[in-house]
Amino acid sequence: MYIDKIIKNIVFRLFVTSTVEGSRNNPVILSFDDGPIQKVTPKIIEILRENNVKAIFFVVGSNACAHKEILQAAVDSGNELGNHSYSHREEKNFSILGYYQDIMRCQKTVYDITGKKMKYFRPPFGKISFKTLVASRLAGLKIMMWTVDCKDWSCSTEAEAGIVAERIQQEARAGDIVLLHDGGKFILEILTRLFAR
Repeated sequence: MYIDKIIKNIVFRLFVTSTVEGSRNNPVILSFDDGPIQKVTPKIIEILRENNVKAIFFVVGSNACAHKEILQAAVDSGNELGNHSYSHREEKNFSILGYYQDIMRCQKTVYDITGKKMKYFRPPFGKISFKTLVASRLAGLKIMMWTVDCKDWSCSTEAEAGIVAERIQQEARAGDIVLLHDGGKFILEILTRLFAR
């Protein structure tokens, strides 16, 4: 059991990061998964811009194809892009080669739209496995996870959105990476409350 823990720790140090290089003394890093989404992501970008905040958008390649101008707006606003696969399907649905190809399809899509090469990969649903480690490494990407999961996707009322914003304020420390989702029903309310504090 102890050996398993050591091996897992070594694997995570080699392949997985929960920080951005040089960010330990910097403010909290907001990361958004699953976009771009037409009705929401432009508003997220605007809220970030109004508050002089940069974020990392973990992009789904098929969404990027459908909303090229939104993806470019995220880059033009100074935000970072990360790879969240092309199809947003769990790795168990692929062979290692198929998973690698899905990741690379997202890389190519985003590069063709923005001219930017992404450095980080976040597996859909946060599933880390041998397959995700190998495929992302073959793609030349470092896996980036999060240190604060506020479960924004589960909000069903404005009151709950307020609780999530408060949780971020209380839990997140300098250098932490907060997991958020473009498609969360109350993401705009969460951000509005977060920056109003």
